[in-house]
Parts: sequence; structure tokens; C-alpha cells
Amino acid sequence: MVLRANTIPAQVAAARAGLGKVLLPRWYAEEEGGLIVLPAPAALPVREAWLVVHRDLRDVPRVRALIEAVVAAFEVRRERLGPGGT
Repeated sequence: MVLRANTIPAQVAAARAGLGKVLLPRWYAEEEGGLIVLPAPAALPVREAWLVVHRDLRDVPRVRALIEAVVAAFEVRRERLGPGGT
């Protein structure tokens, strides 16, 4: 049987139902509780995040402020979001 799910909650529900393993950030698994943390595979997948802004708007002060806030939020969470994210 093969199950494809594009949301973390659906993946967690499938794992809880005994349908197999799910690759989650460690912090998510720990906060979720009731899951067994297994060793990570040798090569973890990379997920990119893109913030797309029209070139005519990127220097508008409120848009620039949003861009800087999003970048800062990712920087603060860099360790948590990276491989093995604790």
C-alpha cells in the first residue's frame, strides 16, 4: 500500500494509525508526543522556502519591512528548521 499526504497532520495521523513511518522535524515530533523518534536517514531532503515579490514593490517600505521580518523569523529558527532540527 502507498499513501501520499501533503500535510504534516495527515502524515502524523497515518503514522499513528500504524501505516508506516513519517519524516518530520524532530521538534514537531516531540511537541506532538506519542511518536517514536527513529534515526534520520543519511541524506535528509531539503525543503526550500521562497518569498516572491514583484521588483516594483520590493523597495516599498511596508513590503521591505515584511521581507525583513520573514527573513529574521527564519534566521531565529535556523537550527530548529535545519537537519535534525531540535
